[in-house]
Amino acid sequence: MLKSRPFRLLIAGVILALLFPQARGITLALIFIGILCYAPMRRSAKLAAASIAVVIAGGALACAKWNVRSAMTDIIRRAPDGVHTGEAEGKHGPIAVRVAVKSGRIEQLAIAHQDENVRLKSVVVALVEVPNRIHAQNTLAVDGITGATETSKGIREAAYNALAGTMDNPPRVTWLSKAALWLGQVNIERETFFQLAIILTVILFVDFVVQAVVVTDTGQALNCMNCQACVGVCPVRRVEDGVPLPMQLVMQTRLGNYRRVEELAQYCVGCGQCAAKCPSGISALNIAGSAIAAERLRGGHIPLQQPQEVVP
Repeated sequence: MLKSRPFRLLIAGVILALLFPQARGITLALIFIGILCYAPMRRSAKLAAASIAVVIAGGALACAKWNVRSAMTDIIRRAPDGVHTGEAEGKHGPIAVRVAVKSGRIEQLAIAHQDENVRLKSVVVALVEVPNRIHAQNTLAVDGITGATETSKGIREAAYNALAGTMDNPPRVTWLSKAALWLGQVNIERETFFQLAIILTVILFVDFVVQAVVVTDTGQALNCMNCQACVGVCPVRRVEDGVPLPMQLVMQTRLGNYRRVEELAQYCVGCGQCAAKCPSGISALNIAGSAIAAERLRGGHIPLQQPQEVVP
């Protein structure tokens, strides 16, 4: 499984989603986009099916989030005028709120009681900012504060309980919609965004190194200096409107695009001059053979092109 780039990037995405809970939506979007871009390049039926599943899952996620926001807005519109109190569990104890409603809008939301750790700046911000967001947007489906996720959740749930207690059949949110809201959180601060961007860049860089290390006998591809000395001595040199043959066999192996290696290898005459000329001692022929073997092991073999007859 570690030889599969999509699997490695999926694991990295899950880890990032756990480390940056307020950026789960961005992380999932990047995974979805990566699969959608990778599938056509691999031209694999399985990845094509995965792409369709990704699109369907993305649509379901969007619909579920819409259901949550609709329910959290509808409960305010249906609530009777007056001041209502509710309570929910925060990170360090119960959080009690007072919600003043008039004509289907929240006039005021105040924290009546809380036992949160106010020594943390993020918690103090959540106790002020989350009620302000609920009041300004007139919905309970607002984003929380980074570093105070449980406190933000407790305030939202306390407000919901306050309004739900005034009606016999309040709008309910399904567990699927709650999961969608949890997965699709996008409330990332500038510092966190830059941290996430740096980590993603490092992950992608390391992944290309790992690809050549975990696949047998392809590690030499990392030593290529792109000097094109191999291209100068190759009797074929360039194929398909200018693709430098020996060097691209090595570079596509480094990228893990073994199917492309197998396509280009059909032009190779196997003379071995590239290996003799390479300053790093790289044999493009051997690397291509290892890449093709890896491609066939995972079921991605393409049929060889039949040579065309030469008409005298």
